[in-house]
Amino acid sequence: MKLPPLFRCLPHLLLGSLCSTLPARDLQERLREDRPLICSHRAVLSNQTVENSLAGIRACVEQGVEMVEIDVAESSDGALFLLHDTTLDRTTTGSGPLSDQTSAGILNFFLKDSHERIPRFREALDLARETGLYLMLDVKSAALDKVWAEVSDAGMGNRVLILTFSERRTQEAFAVSREWLVSVLIQQERDVGLHLGSAPVREGVLFYINQRAEQRLFEAAAQSGIPTITDAMRFLDAKASAEGGHHYREFLETRRPRILVSDFPLQARAAVE
Repeated sequence: MKLPPLFRCLPHLLLGSLCSTLPARDLQERLREDRPLICSHRAVLSNQTVENSLAGIRACVEQGVEMVEIDVAESSDGALFLLHDTTLDRTTTGSGPLSDQTSAGILNFFLKDSHERIPRFREALDLARETGLYLMLDVKSAALDKVWAEVSDAGMGNRVLILTFSERRTQEAFAVSREWLVSVLIQQERDVGLHLGSAPVREGVLFYINQRAEQRLFEAAAQSGIPTITDAMRFLDAKASAEGGHHYREFLETRRPRILVSDFPLQARAAVE
């Protein structure tokens, strides 16, 4: 007999793990709050966490991380999995391009330093839905219509954000659906007006600005009224780890992004709370 969801979740409640108290709120609603949303890069908490893993996502939930960034890749037969690199070699027991493998073949491989198979995208969606987690999706080449179909089927349309880094990919994301939030890359001030003019739904846009961009670019984005995303990986994370969390605070006070993506989300969160 299949148990009701509450009873299936009880063991995790007792262990304090999966059934998080994170609210299953609309992502746009969360972004209207004053406090920035700290996002775990590739669903890691530290250098010891296996990237793009279900175990990493669970660990983030257990520690109260509100959002994780994951990478979505497509197999030769159109199935979606979590993987950052083009090839399997660095992070899995497989080798060669994931796109050359069938979904059945991919399930024979494991993540390195883990007993976990390469996760299917749907598994990550289901886990996020069950725990109230927000997802940031980096989809470099997988078909966006397939990504949206799984997001929609999982009931996660209002809790995901799709990253795009080219005008073509941005327009493709908007053409697939106007329901998800789309992040567009801002590299110079004129990009702010260009993207505002081309976006079919203003409320569905966020601006992504690299952490090393000049302050005036963040100011131009702020004047537009569009929420911004920036990152802390490598440079800011390294500086904060070596010299103290005040670097996170100073950076956020001057740039004022709505989302900060970090390899050390717990340290970043602690610095701004």
